[in-house]
Amino acid sequence: MGIRFPGIIHAKQILRKSSWSTNQAASVSSVEVPKGHFAVYVGETEKKRFVVPISLLSQPSFQELLTKVEEEFGYDHPMGGLTIPCREDTKNLGAIKRIHAYLLASGILFFSLDFQAKLVLSYTRCHDQDNLQTSFNPFKCVNPRNPLPFNVIISNFCQNGLDFLALKTLSFMHSNGVSIDTYALCGSLTASSSTKSVDFGKNIHSHVAKSGWSSSVFVGSALIDLYAKSLLIRDAEVVFDELPIRNTVCANALLSGYGEAKMWNEGLELSRKMPMLNLNYDQFTLSAMLRSCAGLSAIESGRQVHAYLFRSIYDVGRDVFLQSSLIEMYGKCGLVEKAWKVFTLAGIWRC
Repeated sequence: MGIRFPGIIHAKQILRKSSWSTNQAASVSSVEVPKGHFAVYVGETEKKRFVVPISLLSQPSFQELLTKVEEEFGYDHPMGGLTIPCREDTKNLGAIKRIHAYLLASGILFFSLDFQAKLVLSYTRCHDQDNLQTSFNPFKCVNPRNPLPFNVIISNFCQNGLDFLALKTLSFMHSNGVSIDTYALCGSLTASSSTKSVDFGKNIHSHVAKSGWSSSVFVGSALIDLYAKSLLIRDAEVVFDELPIRNTVCANALLSGYGEAKMWNEGLELSRKMPMLNLNYDQFTLSAMLRSCAGLSAIESGRQVHAYLFRSIYDVGRDVFLQSSLIEMYGKCGLVEKAWKVFTLAGIWRC
């Protein structure tokens, strides 16, 4: 089986890195592909054949070519390139198993995280939801000693709306002694938040505390977001206070929780503390401040935020998010004419 690439010039540049010269590769017949190598066909009309070491698959530029081939041809293209069916309507389990067998036999699977992740996703789409949650094992094509493919798999599951499988992946990693890093933790916490699996998220928090990841600002942000969206505001506050290093994302996650819980005073208090914590305001922070002002009918505080917007943000009127927050704040404070003026003048005026 060979791989055919469009873009002959780009492919040649990458293939020059192979220890096999063009003449040596051409002298090998179609059935004589040495162990640890595979055949590559470059070009559309005038095809040239190269025999390439499998180790080349670990290079990002070569991985990019493989991705482009899949996007352009897809599995059903008559050229039959070595691509994995990842479209949502692809449920040909037999074809996926044949590709899996070839990838194992050739050794390609062990050098390509992209192939491993796409193979798992392809198997996943061949099963119904009931099997996915019970008997399906999506990790049979992954090396359990390497955490990198699991990180990619968790990310793919989250991006494709399979959050419960992202959580299943983390459970598998923990049960089988696979090293768990910040990428796996953050992805799993995001999945816990999406599925409202607070108990699972608390188990992750316990693991974070035991494994020494508590100081990670990325893990901390994900934990705060989980607790805030679950309205466990005190837990979110504890995580925020215990972080040795904080950023604006952490503060915004907590501000979001205050807003959802209608804890307007706490939201304004945190906003006022942010400069003392060396945290900068962004559009989300300012919008949350305006929402707190609206909830408290604190018109003077709202005017101060509006004045800050005018001084610090170029062309506020083009930011629909902030403009809507201003209109809401003035409207809920009873200043309907002021809200209308913000609307008609696109927010570009002094308070």
